This record gives sequence, C-alpha cells and structure tokens, in this order.
Amino acid sequence: MAGLSIDNLATVRSVAHTDYNPVPVIGSLLGGARPAEPVMIEDDEKLKSALQNLSKQAGGGSGSEGMVKFTNGKAVGVPGTPRQAIDVDGSMKKITEAYRTRAETGRDQPVELTSTTVQPKVTRAQLDEAIAGFGKTAMAGIVTVKADGSHKVPFGPNKSLPKFLTMVADADGKLQPSFDLAVLKDLYGKSYNGVLIVRDNGTKTAVTPKDVADAMLPALNSSDPSKKTVVIPRVAK
Repeated sequence: MAGLSIDNLATVRSVAHTDYNPVPVIGSLLGGARPAEPVMIEDDEKLKSALQNLSKQAGGGSGSEGMVKFTNGKAVGVPGTPRQAIDVDGSMKKITEAYRTRAETGRDQPVELTSTTVQPKVTRAQLDEAIAGFGKTAMAGIVTVKADGSHKVPFGPNKSLPKFLTMVADADGKLQPSFDLAVLKDLYGKSYNGVLIVRDNGTKTAVTPKDVADAMLPALNSSDPSKKTVVIPRVAK
C-alpha cells in the first residue's frame, strides 16, 4: 500500500541486540522462536494522496460540481449535487492497522473503507456572484477577435459564444471561464488561415484556438463596447 512499508533492518535490530535475561537466552540456544513486532514506515502524506486518488476513481460518479452555462444571451447557474466519496481521514487508521496485522500474521483481511457525503464546492452564492459578474459582462455584446485588418471573427452572445463558453470550478472550487477549444476552432474555421504568431522561442506558427480564447478573455470581462474588439497579440508582420 502506498505510504506503508516494513523497515526490515530496524525490525531485525529490535531482536538482535544482546539480551542478558537467561530465559530467552536459553530458549534461543534450544531453537526457540522469538517474536518480533514489525517496525513500520508510515508516510501519511503518501497514503492520504493514494486514498484521495482512489476516491476520485471510485466515489465521484453520482455527483456533479456547480457550473455556469450560457444560453440565449444569458448566464444560467447549474447547482452541483452531492457525491459519495471515501472518508480519507477515517480510512487511514483502518488501513494502517490492517497492514500491521498482515505483517504480523501473514493473513490478508479485507478493509471496509469509511465513506462520506461530499457537498459541491461551488455554493449558490458563488453561482449568483459569477452570473452577476463575468456572466453579465460576457453576454454584454458581440466580441470581435482580430488578427490583423483582414482577419477578424465576431462571436455573439445569442448563438456562438454559448456553444463554447462555460464557467467551471477550479481545484479550489472557484468558478473560472472555460473554453471548448474544439468547438471554438470549428466556429472560426479558416478565418485565421495564413496568420502566423511569433512564439516565445522566436518561431512562427499558425493561430491556435487557445490564441483566440486568450485574446478574447479581456473582452468577455468587460461590458464596455469599446473593449469588445480585441487583437491577437504577436502577429508576425
């Protein structure tokens, strides 16, 4: 098990030291066995991480996290639902004890892990805040992304933006804009063909959906019409 192991050398040392008690000494001379309690190495951080990963794989299928979708020019909050997961802290002690028992007896015993109900990280208040903030500015008008004078694409709040834009929770449960880059690429199609971007290493490569999304983000964060037209930076001349 990740995070648990036996320190064989320390275990041997615990019984190999000189013992002047005549009873165990005589027993050893006559071939008697001397039981030794295994010295365990416990890495709580590693064990906890393993259980967290197992919980994600086994326990999260029935729940969902809150998010914001966009439809017909409006932001709509979608509340999350609770899910069943492994109670990591409650299960660590059970696993450690079972591992020690196996080391001492050689017998495998099934361990019934403790479960718990995990509430969505995104609250109703967070959904409302996102809708009133980014949700409102993102739907405040048409966003136009230009590469140069002859390459530009408008994205409207009623049709195109809702197809690829959502807000989803990050690892800390904070809602962030999210782009479906494959759908975005399908929407702008060949509009940026022939445009090259100068990368950090000096190479020049074609416009990617991420370039378009990154350029678009400031416009989505503003309701000012003058800031709804943006330019993809570092276009090669």
